[in-house]
Amino acid sequence: MEALSGLDKYRSSNPELVFKYAKDLYFMYAKSSNVILQGKITSTLGGIYYESGKIDSALIYFNESVSFFEKSNDEESLAINRMRLSLTQNHALEYEKVINNLLKALDY
Repeated sequence: MEALSGLDKYRSSNPELVFKYAKDLYFMYAKSSNVILQGKITSTLGGIYYESGKIDSALIYFNESVSFFEKSNDEESLAINRMRLSLTQNHALEYEKVINNLLKALDY
């Protein structure tokens, strides 16, 4: 988890560097058995894409993070990422998916 600690520090001051670092982590841990770390990395990438207005890419990474957190049984992170996914789906005008993910997030 230490690998992600520097990302938030530079997120607003140097988004290109944060994106590069997060992508490097994504590929470095792609075959890792640590699904919580994979979930956090993909969630971070989803957030970076969301903040830069790349909603389609953000959806891909938030969906992936939800998948990782489902495997990890980390219910708190799963609920948080379902809500982040819902917010992104709202921007993509996918209202039925928004409702479904918010209802699923309430289960945790």
